[in-house]
Amino acid sequence: MIGGASCPLHREKEMATFDSCFGLAAPGETLGSLFHKAVHCMIRAHHQHGHAEHSQMRVLAILFHEGPMHQRDLMHILHVRSTSLSELLKKLEDRGFVTRSQDPKDKRSSIVALTSQGAAKAESAAVLCHQQIDALFVPLSEGERKQLADLLRKVVASHEAAPVE
Repeated sequence: MIGGASCPLHREKEMATFDSCFGLAAPGETLGSLFHKAVHCMIRAHHQHGHAEHSQMRVLAILFHEGPMHQRDLMHILHVRSTSLSELLKKLEDRGFVTRSQDPKDKRSSIVALTSQGAAKAESAAVLCHQQIDALFVPLSEGERKQLADLLRKVVASHEAAPVE
């Protein structure tokens, strides 16, 4: 790389200089990098409590909120290949969490649905996930939590309102 850009320390120094010039964060800590770290803390906490099968839980959550759907629609939502989704659904079927049935209108299509056991798993996983995420914010006062929530809502709203290019 030109100018030592391949060196992680060099990149950190460049970013720290840029950020401190614009008053974004302490040297070495951009807003993006801090947010990225916070997200990884949430993921780590979730995985430490027996939810290492994150992709399986995503499928259950989607089906829980959206209801039964065509396998191809689930594939598009998850941004995965057909073979990857088939393997994932096989694991969920083996655990008794989902069923796949042939679409009566299109014999080539499968409809994926939660079983009652799958719905219960999705619900309990959601409760546990919310508890774990809430626990990450314990160091913040009530006022700080409200301020953070307000700021995040503002960021999300501005991006939702922006036209897609």
